[in-house]
Amino acid sequence: FKCGNVWTCDHCARDRVAQARSWIRAALIPALEAHHLRAAMMTFTMAHSYDGNWTESIDRLHNAYKLFDMYMARRCKAIGSRGKLKGLEAPVGTNGIHGHFHVLVTYAAGVDMSAFEAVARREWEKAVQQVGGECNERGFDLKLNAMADYLAKQHIGHELRSSGTKEARKKGLSLVQLLDRAARGDKKSSAEWLRAIEALQGRRRFHAGDIASKFNTVQIVFLKP
Repeated sequence: FKCGNVWTCDHCARDRVAQARSWIRAALIPALEAHHLRAAMMTFTMAHSYDGNWTESIDRLHNAYKLFDMYMARRCKAIGSRGKLKGLEAPVGTNGIHGHFHVLVTYAAGVDMSAFEAVARREWEKAVQQVGGECNERGFDLKLNAMADYLAKQHIGHELRSSGTKEARKKGLSLVQLLDRAARGDKKSSAEWLRAIEALQGRRRFHAGDIASKFNTVQIVFLKP
């Protein structure tokens, strides 16, 4: 039996990440190579606080990204992009829920991405302001030729934080870690888990739009709600 809830069930979350990684390796990477495309990883986040409204924080993140995606449509077309793969991470730390997107954007080989990066940073900051949020210079980041980095982020999100190492703790606690602590009587972790689940329920873990159909690759389960 699989419940399919990627936020409340660690087994289904790991299964979904494994599906995503398999699709990227088996279908997306060969498709990019065949079309002479590269992939950059964009990271999006904004300011958040422990005492703030966590649901509102996640809503603002999504609303800001929708605006950004609209503003950057022509820019993405200009770099030869054939689509994007978006993943949502949301560990809980001392500043509350840290919602952030890792977005893999495709672009044509040989394109100078410096102008795209400058515009993307400006448009993200504008979108954040329009939804009532705040971000600093770390609110946006872009790494070129980042397929390996994107795959590693999925590993970090669901393996490293579960390891209990010092590096893992710096990145905040995963939902399953909070639930485990709650089961052992930690009332603070219990309250944090409930707040996080309320903020995340109904949100997709991954979203790829029509990138699969553009490359004629199989669109597997993880791309669905």
